[in-house]
Amino acid sequence: MKKKLQFNKQFQRLDKLKKMQNKSQIPHTKICLTVFIICCLILTLFYYDEDLLSTAIPYATVITWDVRNQSATNSTPNNALVDELNNINLNTSHSTTINFTSSTITTIITNSGSSTKANNIEKSVPLLDKVITTTQAYTFTTLPPAAIQNIRNTTLIHKEWQSQQDPQELNLNDNTQSGPSTSKKRRFVEKEDPIPNLRICKEICDTIVVQVNERFSFTTHLTIASLFDSEKFKDYRDAYADYLVSSSKCKIPSYHPFNKEAKKFYKKQKYKSCTSKKLLTYVTVNDNTATLFVEESRVPSYSSSGVTCCYSNVTRVLYEKDPDSKIKLSPCKYFVKKTTIYKYPVYVKCLNVINRRQVYENVHASVLFDENVEKKLNNFDNTTNTFSVLFIGIDSISRLNFIRSLPNTYQFVEENGWLPLKGYNKMDDNTFPNVMAILTGYNQSRAYSICNPRALGKLDKCPIIWYDFRNLGYVTGYAEDEGSINTFNYRKKGFSEPPVDYYYRPYILATERLTKVHKDGMTYCTGPETAGERVMNLAKDFAVTFKNYPNFGFFWMNSFSHNEVNSPSGMDNNIRKFLEDITKKNVTKNTIVIFISDHGMRFGPIRKTLTGWLEERLPFIYVSFPDWFKERYQKEYENFKINSHRLTSPYDLHMTLKHILVLSGRNFTVTKSDACPTCKSLFEEADSDRSCADAGIEQHWCTCSGFKDVTLSFEVRNKLSKFMLNTIHDIIRSKNSDHRCAKYLVGKILGTRISQGSSNNITYILFHLETKPNAVFESTISFVGDITTSNFSISGDISRLDSYNEHSKCVSDAYLRKYCYCRSTGERI
Repeated sequence: MKKKLQFNKQFQRLDKLKKMQNKSQIPHTKICLTVFIICCLILTLFYYDEDLLSTAIPYATVITWDVRNQSATNSTPNNALVDELNNINLNTSHSTTINFTSSTITTIITNSGSSTKANNIEKSVPLLDKVITTTQAYTFTTLPPAAIQNIRNTTLIHKEWQSQQDPQELNLNDNTQSGPSTSKKRRFVEKEDPIPNLRICKEICDTIVVQVNERFSFTTHLTIASLFDSEKFKDYRDAYADYLVSSSKCKIPSYHPFNKEAKKFYKKQKYKSCTSKKLLTYVTVNDNTATLFVEESRVPSYSSSGVTCCYSNVTRVLYEKDPDSKIKLSPCKYFVKKTTIYKYPVYVKCLNVINRRQVYENVHASVLFDENVEKKLNNFDNTTNTFSVLFIGIDSISRLNFIRSLPNTYQFVEENGWLPLKGYNKMDDNTFPNVMAILTGYNQSRAYSICNPRALGKLDKCPIIWYDFRNLGYVTGYAEDEGSINTFNYRKKGFSEPPVDYYYRPYILATERLTKVHKDGMTYCTGPETAGERVMNLAKDFAVTFKNYPNFGFFWMNSFSHNEVNSPSGMDNNIRKFLEDITKKNVTKNTIVIFISDHGMRFGPIRKTLTGWLEERLPFIYVSFPDWFKERYQKEYENFKINSHRLTSPYDLHMTLKHILVLSGRNFTVTKSDACPTCKSLFEEADSDRSCADAGIEQHWCTCSGFKDVTLSFEVRNKLSKFMLNTIHDIIRSKNSDHRCAKYLVGKILGTRISQGSSNNITYILFHLETKPNAVFESTISFVGDITTSNFSISGDISRLDSYNEHSKCVSDAYLRKYCYCRSTGERI
């Protein structure tokens, strides 16, 4: 209601502006009008929330309809529509349900426009009033409550508009009009000069309608008049249902992307280029031959004296202790204009020909068929139609932040029929366990036991599924930016041998030797290109090169998303263009593209909110299927669509990859996921009443039991604080690190929330604690019975909500780092 009154005030200003213009010497009257329109748009677009839009859109719709009616020149009201409305008995019992067709309402709102005479407007307008009067006593079987309220709001606004022809006052705080109101009044434009104001309002409303459509076109329910189309209400309910997943065992709440908590932290960022100049060198591939070029037309922007360039091959150093972190460059070989290069990445530098000062450097990678790959593809049994798999991963982006920060990308995947998994719930804290669950079916403890990444050579023997794809004839590739925190290298040994056919880690390490620019604490620029775009270019080149051959690609980006919730917004157009490019180049014709994140933002201010809690656990995931797959495997495709509204986990995705090998006709035996024996392929329908335990998700990471704020006594809060700190200190002691890590004291309790549902009489408390020294922890604490007398237990893990990289450098154990605050003068535990 407050937002409506803001609109009222705007129209009061409109009246004042008009009178001032008539008295002033301003030659261009549109100046004031433009200022007012901008104010309306700012209010509508940049202070956006559900309440405002539910008011603004019907408001703009009906006024536009009314204005256009008054300027129309012919035709008469729809007699059939009049008859249908007149047949409504307003005195019928309230329990009666009228099955009003959506076409009726749509006709009233939109279709009368260009065909009604001005002198017939008085006959048409009451039809809408009667519809609204009816909705106050009845319900439409085709409309949700929010839509009915929108129609009511529309009528109030419409009656206000009529009052311009017969001025009277209306109480906006009431849903009925009953004579003079004692509440705050709104002054309307005088009767004697309606036409300019009609024209002004038409322009305002048309602008609002266009801008809302453009800005929020990714939410199809916002298409003005089609709000009243019953078919669109299914989309509305899907987009803004109460729950993403709803069953007796799991109710995952559905939050609006721009809810009040999220809006506080949202700030769109602009794309930042790494250079103001165009690249001096580039690589082309023709007939499996790569050529490195110097673009001569761009030389003057680097040196007026000319340049001389050379290149070095980048290769992996087989260093015994750490083979996955060392590279070497061959002697730099000079060339003129262009030169042929081979399968290795190349480092290129250019010098001023006179003073020999370096003016340019870059690293390039090309995708070529090598002998081993050609031999494998020649031996591949292609008697069955196989399809490829392409993973495009972006770290730390939740489903909601994907919609907020990447609206253009979101629009693309929605409009092109990519299927989401709205109930996809992470199974552990950070990247490594969630990716390993996809690639191996292991949980973190099992992954460290079987594939111990801290021991040299163990990952090479780990049953990562890309080895199965490679051994069954697929071409495999893997690239990931931000080399220091790569999934298999952060506090880990990585691979002794290249794990895939096209292993781009040496290329990434070479780019990180170039001049770096950091953004939000991450390596954003490596030389003249962004680190993220380098990975997208590798993914595109790999996928396009092998689009007609079976391939498995895994490409992951950290550099523009890992540390700050708004960082991805600057890359929105670039990511969309990448997806458009691989689509135009027919990559998606034979490839299942899995566009995914591992989790949402794990730390920072937003993480301390309930929205942040939900977002961290629900990463985005969209999947694109080839058209022929949808036709040939209709049942599997339909099951996947059903599962888009079911609780799912990374283990289900692992089983799906195994299922893909079977559907592709490979000689492959599917085995159950080690950590989740009950999990199954997403091509099979998931149980409708599935719990987190069924999906292999620990309670601490589970979003099935929503939480609400609860006020607890001082004694209980103190008991919870001591229990959490004792648990953390026990973890530190178990790692023999009490001499390195400070002892925590209670600083401030940031929040206590209680689960809205319980299982086996177990109740869960979501507890947020700020400590001294300064750290923020979150735990899910369970108890049975009376909280004041029962014993507590930690359900799963304990989360750290502040960035701890700088505070935990004294320990090397990746798990311990989350809990340790390195001692300076801290007391020994």
